Amino acid sequence: ALEMVLRHAAGPTSVALRVRPLNRTEFTEGEETDLRRSFVSDSLLDEQIGHLTGEKERQSRAQFGRALSILGQHAPASFAEIEAHIGEFVPAFGKPVNGMEFDGCSSLERWGSILINASLAKTDLELCEMIAHEASHNALFAMAPLNFHVENDPEERYASPLRVDPRPMNGLYHATFVLARMCYAMREVAASPTAPAALAEEAGKLADASAALFAKGYETVRQHAIFTPEGREIM
Repeated sequence: ALEMVLRHAAGPTSVALRVRPLNRTEFTEGEETDLRRSFVSDSLLDEQIGHLTGEKERQSRAQFGRALSILGQHAPASFAEIEAHIGEFVPAFGKPVNGMEFDGCSSLERWGSILINASLAKTDLELCEMIAHEASHNALFAMAPLNFHVENDPEERYASPLRVDPRPMNGLYHATFVLARMCYAMREVAASPTAPAALAEEAGKLADASAALFAKGYETVRQHAIFTPEGREIM
């Protein structure tokens, strides 16, 4: 496996983050079965997840290196949270099924692991944002792993700022929390005194987009969520 050691402006400490593309070199058959068992659900079908090999694997590894360097250098607070919660990034070859294609996925059953579709074209900063997005799900799992966040009926459905399909309140709660973290990470990059002008400008636009979507999600959560004590405090 590739061990990426990033030295960033926050200090001299080296941080190792593991990138494990989904293929038979990185995962035994049993390990892959365990990974799929953790991630596959009604929202992510098994046939949507494929192996990443060859040139696409090389390109994905290189882009993860660039994206993690950007976060380490220009978004140290967000990077520290990612470092604290994430043990592995698993880029995979995403396959469209019935016109639907996944972007990224996190799971309480595989806490600390992020599955990302490497088939979708992203700028390096968009990959940074996706890393912050999925790491935020893991942070939220860690803050309330037992009682979770809301007590709404799982059959209830609400418009989500991040999905085209209506979602249960717990999914909407996650989306709203994640958008706040995405906005924070991009605002860090935009405000970094060492960020190149083009990178800072792109980060500002991404932050504004996340802030607008957060506002929509938060209004629905505010009106309709039945919070657990932990969920209310976190939100």
